[in-house]
Amino acid sequence: MTESRTPGPRRERHGSPTRGFLFADLRGYTAYVERHGAHEAARMLDRYRGLVRQAVAEFSGAEIRTEGDSFYVVFDGASAAIECGLAITNAAGAAARDDPTTVFEVGIGIHAGETVETAEGYVGTAVNTAARICAQAGPNQVLVSGTVRALTAGVVDAAFAPVGRRRLKGLAEAIELYRVIGTGTSAPVARRGRALAIGAAAILGAAGVVVAAVLWAVDQEGDSATESSPVSPSAIGAILDSQPPSESGAPSAEGPQQIIVPARTDFGPLPQPVPVPPGSYAFPHFRPSVTFEVSAPGWQATTDDTDTFELIWVDPDRSLEHYMHAAHIQVAFNGPCSDSETRLLDRSAHAVIEWLQSHPYIQAAPPVPVSVNGYPGLSMDIQQAKAPEGCPSFADRVYLFRLDQVSWWLGPDERVRVIVLDIGETPLTFMIGSSDPSSFEAVQAAADDILASIQITP
Repeated sequence: MTESRTPGPRRERHGSPTRGFLFADLRGYTAYVERHGAHEAARMLDRYRGLVRQAVAEFSGAEIRTEGDSFYVVFDGASAAIECGLAITNAAGAAARDDPTTVFEVGIGIHAGETVETAEGYVGTAVNTAARICAQAGPNQVLVSGTVRALTAGVVDAAFAPVGRRRLKGLAEAIELYRVIGTGTSAPVARRGRALAIGAAAILGAAGVVVAAVLWAVDQEGDSATESSPVSPSAIGAILDSQPPSESGAPSAEGPQQIIVPARTDFGPLPQPVPVPPGSYAFPHFRPSVTFEVSAPGWQATTDDTDTFELIWVDPDRSLEHYMHAAHIQVAFNGPCSDSETRLLDRSAHAVIEWLQSHPYIQAAPPVPVSVNGYPGLSMDIQQAKAPEGCPSFADRVYLFRLDQVSWWLGPDERVRVIVLDIGETPLTFMIGSSDPSSFEAVQAAADDILASIQITP
């Protein structure tokens, strides 16, 4: 006789939709409160929350939690989360252009996945991952995971710039991150149609300014450093911790003039450079705020963006252009070619310096401690150690860094001095140089006063 068996309880399965999770934070909000006071900070916070909530409503998001300057929002899909993130950063940029005294610097992180919905919100790795990605985003950046890119590529009207694999706190495996660039987003690229040479940052001090050259390009044509002496992370940290503040110049009593560089739209040609005659100046969009004095004629401004600014100077005797550039560098090429994969560097001066020291195609001198307006940093000379191998194009260049649509590369005969300052959330890299290495003396005379007068305000 066959014994009958009563079926045991069956586990009921519920389908869980893939949702998009967005986290947004204001960058530098604590410092803003300290500088401007609680009343002004509250006014700024209200405006910020208003523009975020307007974008969330436009793309049918649900605001799960808001604490101070932080937002946690969920969407029915990853595409809506991306569109909302771009709408927030665009609104922040527009607000800054309308009122340069109130600048919203928003970092946004997005991930997508299945979660468990509870009375208090959503629970799952997808939520935690989105929050960790947000912590990696720079001012007015939308960072997404590789999962989000795979779900939305070809669906959303945006491009995805790789920023490398990143191991996030609390997650077992590193994930690939991408910066989202919407159609019409202004990218700080060099003028098209020719290669540009920009310089390395100068060392400030009694010795004045020592200049070297590095090439800057956007996929178009265009003295030997001492041998490297590796410096350990602990040694570099000790150098930074031991540096005294420097004494730098101050803006004129009348206050700095705002340099208004016309925005570049729809990835079209860059506008004409803006003349910068002698005086005291500041860029309204670049953050942190930088003011400086110009004493020599011939300077022009070409770029002002949250992450980068550029001045050029034309040598009246030789019709040569020289460059003064500053940027927040986080993305580095893993190989020497223009199509090499990229990686995301840690947010510190020593991370940039150590990466340059470890690059097999770069010969690097020992780093030198510097200080600009009290901010510690490191400076080092670099040049090509050997010719690139296996690159499909531009075979004489070693590609170094990437910032949105812009690539920095090092030519075979170029020497570079790089200065990286620890100024807060993202290090600031200065570069100064010339399209002709023999013009170092002329560049020094033109740039020395500007560098000595730089004031940085977080």
